[in-house]
Amino acid sequence: MKVALVGIVRNERKDILHWLGWHAKLGIDSFIIFDDNSDDGTDLLLKAASLSLDIRLFRIEKASNSFSERKRIVYLDAIAGLKKSAEWVLFLDTDEYLNLYRHNHVHNFLAEFDEKVGAIAVNRCTYGANREILRPEHPNPYAFTHHSAPNHRYNRWIKSFIRPSYFNGVWENNHYFPLVKGRYVSPEGKDVQWVQPGETSTPAEWKTARIMYYPGGSLEQLVERERRGHASTIRLEDLYSELMTKIHDSRPQGQVKAIKEWMRPIIMQGVALTLTKIQRLFPLQHEETLTTENQNLWKTNFKIARVIPWNQQRLEIHGGLVCAQERTQNRSTLFILYDKTKIPGTALLFALNNTNNPLDFSIHADSRLLGFLPYDLLPAQTDGRVFLRKKGGLSQKRNFLTTVPNEPLVSDRPNTALWETFELQECPTALDSKPWEEFPFIRLIKAFLSSTRNIKVILYLAKLDRALSVRLLPFFLDYLPLDEKLFLEAQLMAVQPFLF
Repeated sequence: MKVALVGIVRNERKDILHWLGWHAKLGIDSFIIFDDNSDDGTDLLLKAASLSLDIRLFRIEKASNSFSERKRIVYLDAIAGLKKSAEWVLFLDTDEYLNLYRHNHVHNFLAEFDEKVGAIAVNRCTYGANREILRPEHPNPYAFTHHSAPNHRYNRWIKSFIRPSYFNGVWENNHYFPLVKGRYVSPEGKDVQWVQPGETSTPAEWKTARIMYYPGGSLEQLVERERRGHASTIRLEDLYSELMTKIHDSRPQGQVKAIKEWMRPIIMQGVALTLTKIQRLFPLQHEETLTTENQNLWKTNFKIARVIPWNQQRLEIHGGLVCAQERTQNRSTLFILYDKTKIPGTALLFALNNTNNPLDFSIHADSRLLGFLPYDLLPAQTDGRVFLRKKGGLSQKRNFLTTVPNEPLVSDRPNTALWETFELQECPTALDSKPWEEFPFIRLIKAFLSSTRNIKVILYLAKLDRALSVRLLPFFLDYLPLDEKLFLEAQLMAVQPFLF
């Protein structure tokens, strides 16, 4: 059985990987993506993801026709092209997520339906706006946990799985596809009764499957959709109605960790593709090597310290998150690298695994995923303690890192108090007494600092160790000349929310 997912995207760099990862984890075999003239780097992320997924990317030619007409054309093209290669096709927008409740894989779900079934109508589950101005740091299935009731009129609308060979070729809309043969059933196997094509006459059935639909979100997300020309037809007053947030359901949050783990190598690949592109603009000559004009900068300016929270618990990496724990033998403690001459200034949070290699991790309410997270280091003016304030990410909110006892750290506090304070306990060596200068990532940092700090040096270091150089880009960026920094940030726009 082959299952394809068809979607149209436009400037979706902040959401596309969450959407792909969610459905890849459900077992979708092929993604047929039509790019409606994105110019924000969405295509780069799709190219990076295509190295691990079957993604077939098509670019929609610029046209004067409406978005609904463009959607009609590409959906019909997709059905025609998939008749021989896919048994089932699902049509979703990127603010829609299929969720299965009785099956852990889409193949197992679809195996419940015999050849007498030609299409499956899956009801939407519509989530309301969250009354925030800026977009959340988390993917939609984590950030939004309140939705409307099954009898809400918006949830009577469905999205369809269809057998492409059963489609009769007549376009109705992007919800309903008339069949030349076969039954149109609900996920429970019941024949669907319609008010009109795409809208059921009965309340939504969600026991087996549903389409989680996020037309609202934050004000920023609403504006972005409007600018893309892909705005929802749902009225603004309805999005902010209490009826749209009547039911609480946090179950989808449990699946987001696996999506983030899936995303990490995709982000790495996206940065690698960008560096390859940049290298064509900054060709390295064969004889070029690193200079050594600032050899003492590392020794005189930089320190590494353990990060100690207000309650003296140990900050360790558990399940990919930084957690406050009673002291244990786990060596994955949280460190900070900073320039002692630049406080306030930028510092890097990092951790090491049991083999002393940098460990990828994340922090709640911080979308960055790789192993070196930049934070503003600010003096707290209390016994030498400091505050750590988030930089970058999806929301660009400059919130403070806080320690809730025995829970994962979270970067969501707009103001500071005791729980936002940290002590920096200097570590002249690693915990096993190994000198920091023997670590490959420190050698790369020293090489960068001692050279003429520019993009060519970064490209040279990437040739020596691409994976480490990608992780260290947040550090390198901070020391580039302003024009080169702005250029590199623009080139990395697609991956920025997950990197720096």
